[in-house]
Amino acid sequence: MRTNPAFLILALCGCLLAATPASGQLTSKTLVFKGTTRTWFEHLPASYDGSKPVPLVVVLHGVQSTGDQFAPASEWTPLSDQEGFIVVYPNGGLNYGSAGLGWNDFVYKGEAPDDAGFLHELLTTLLATYRIDPDRVYMTGFSNGASMTNTFCGNGHAGELAATATASGDWLTTYDMPESVQHPDGVVSTWITRGSLENFQEGDESHAQQDANQTAYWVGIDGCNPTPQQVADGIYATSIYTGGQGEVRFSMVSGYNHQYGPGFAAKFWGDFFSRIVRNSPLAAAHPSFFSGEVPLDDGVYYLAFATGNPFGYYAYLTDPRYVYHFDLGYEYVFDAQDGHSGAYLYDFHSGGFFYTSPVFPFPYLYDFALKSVLYYYPDQNNAGHYNNTNGNRTFYAFATQSIVVK
Repeated sequence: MRTNPAFLILALCGCLLAATPASGQLTSKTLVFKGTTRTWFEHLPASYDGSKPVPLVVVLHGVQSTGDQFAPASEWTPLSDQEGFIVVYPNGGLNYGSAGLGWNDFVYKGEAPDDAGFLHELLTTLLATYRIDPDRVYMTGFSNGASMTNTFCGNGHAGELAATATASGDWLTTYDMPESVQHPDGVVSTWITRGSLENFQEGDESHAQQDANQTAYWVGIDGCNPTPQQVADGIYATSIYTGGQGEVRFSMVSGYNHQYGPGFAAKFWGDFFSRIVRNSPLAAAHPSFFSGEVPLDDGVYYLAFATGNPFGYYAYLTDPRYVYHFDLGYEYVFDAQDGHSGAYLYDFHSGGFFYTSPVFPFPYLYDFALKSVLYYYPDQNNAGHYNNTNGNRTFYAFATQSIVVK
């Protein structure tokens, strides 16, 4: 929602409201930015001990609200404990008195209150305070917070984030502002959502036009193929744009109005944030167990293991750990930061996680969910996995979706 300029005077003349955590799960913190005390609320997961870097999610409230007020409805705090990331809820810089706070969105010259500058300072502070993976920093926002998320990226801070996810946000073109005023400093994967029941208009453009403009803008910035894949998943009807340096999504959410709906946090994390890493030199490093790969033409690689077992032909996608296997025709995500020793892959075709083990080196894999050792066997006719445990030799054939005993 667009902020009312009249409230800007209040924000310049007054102080931020004193805020207290809504529950014991949140801790109130402050910093002084441009002579003003700014506040945020943070939650560290119970698993955080500083021994390894963890992701960070920044959650921006809507207009006439506060970070601690928005936290329970957003559902990010319990997800933080479940998934092991740090979550923070900053307060906007516009003061609406007893009605709450808001974000000074769609400003690009540091006009007070400089909320884009404050968010940058907040990220700098958090990265210096906690052991956070700088390539796994994410921002999400609702309404005015969604607009502020885009404003932050457009103020030259897109390169500080791996991905954003917004709900029910405006786009600057509805206020007759040209997109050329924005200067994102890099690609950022973006997920835009809109409730199907939102039937009002802000500014000069309909929500449909704003969403189309916003989606097209990020598709261009990220260099995606303009023809999306259409995916229907329950209440989410999603257009997915890939093929570039980032990934862009737009979802129409059936039955929802102007709201950050129940389940949004789990959806944004599970389908998007959890697998996207910032496109940086650190993130671009190949996993260590890919040593020995042979680069071919057009970004294709071939790998054969020291044992002689072939992995085959593959290419890196948006996330360098996100691999498309040409021989088998499906995708893997490799990751070594999941709390288990070794590395794991997620097989999108079978929907399973598989882990390496010091006892069973690649291509022997241990599936923690199934508690069994699986042997990866690239068979052109029956791509699947052998199960070698207990003397049994069973094979799951993806082509027929059946188990074969051999």
